Amino acid sequence: MDYAIGDLHGVNILTLNQKLAVINDIANGRVKQINSKKKELEKDISEEVLMLDKRLQELERRTNRILYDLSQN
Repeated sequence: MDYAIGDLHGVNILTLNQKLAVINDIANGRVKQINSKKKELEKDISEEVLMLDKRLQELERRTNRILYDLSQN
């Protein structure tokens, strides 16, 4: 639970949620140099998704280990 809540949610999900503000700013025309901001946003999101994917794989591994341990008792 600590891994899921702390690392996954606290680091990756909340970071991705912060990108929504930038997306809204772009959509509402509150950003200068829209194209460069879009490219920066795309790069940031791609990096975050890669990290999140790795962490989700780790979460799956940990979950499977816990389920296995529980099935042995």
